Amino acid sequence: MTPSEQESALRSANSEQGSALRSANEPEALDADPVVREFLNSPETLEADPVVRELIKRPGGIILAAGASSRMGQPKALLEFHGETFLARMVRIFAPHCDPLVVVVAPGCETWVPAGSARPVVNPQPERGMLSSLQCGLAEFGNEITGHILFTPMDLPALREETVAAVAVACGRAAVVIPRLGETRGHPVSIDGTVAAELLALSGGPEAQPKHVLRRDDSRVLFLEIDDPGSIRDVDEPQDYQELLLSSLPLSNVETLS
Repeated sequence: MTPSEQESALRSANSEQGSALRSANEPEALDADPVVREFLNSPETLEADPVVRELIKRPGGIILAAGASSRMGQPKALLEFHGETFLARMVRIFAPHCDPLVVVVAPGCETWVPAGSARPVVNPQPERGMLSSLQCGLAEFGNEITGHILFTPMDLPALREETVAAVAVACGRAAVVIPRLGETRGHPVSIDGTVAAELLALSGGPEAQPKHVLRRDDSRVLFLEIDDPGSIRDVDEPQDYQELLLSSLPLSNVETLS
C-alpha cells in the first residue's frame, strides 16, 4: 500500500469508526470498507511503518484453552476443522489483530500452541475454572494494563476472522466491546485496563465467571451487531463436532461466557 493509500485509509478508518460503531441503544451493521480492512489487518503495514504502528495499535489477545474437554472425551484444542486444529485456527485468525497474543493451557500442553504466532501461558490449576485461565492470561500483561485486550474461549472454531478484526478496530471506543448476534452476546470480548483489573480481583472459585464483571454496567459496553453465528456457538460434545463438520447444520450449544 502506497503512502497516499495509507493516508486515505486512515481517514476512512476514522470516519468508519465514527459512523459504524455504536452503543447498545443505536445498533447498526458494521461494514468496513474493503480498502480500510486490508490496511488495518495488514501485519506488514503495521510492522513496516512506525507512524502507522503508533496510530493503529493492535490490542493484546488471550485465547483460553486450558479446559479439560471432559464432555468431548478428547482434547478439543487438537480436533481438526478445515485442515487445521481448533487451536491452530484460532491462533491464525487472532495473530494478525493482536499483539502480543497468549494462549492459556493446562500443564504439559504448551506444545499445542503454534510456535512463533503466540506464546503459551500455563494455568497451574485449570480445574478452578475459566476465570482462573483468564486471570493467568491477564497477569502476563503486567500489573497495569494501559491498552485493550481481546479474549475468547478456544472452542469457537467457526468464528470468522472478520469478527475478530471488527472488535480489534472498535476496542478503543469503549471499556468493553462485545459482538452480538440478535440478543446473544458473542466473542471475542475486548476489555480495557479498568475492566481487566476488576477481572483480576474477582474471586469465588469455579462458580465465578467473567460475565459477573462484564455485566455490571452496560453503559460502558459497546455492542457490535454482527452476522457471525460462529461467534456465539461453541463445540462441547461429540455431537456438536459432528454438526460442525457437516457445516450446513447449526451447532446446538450457545456460548454464554460473556
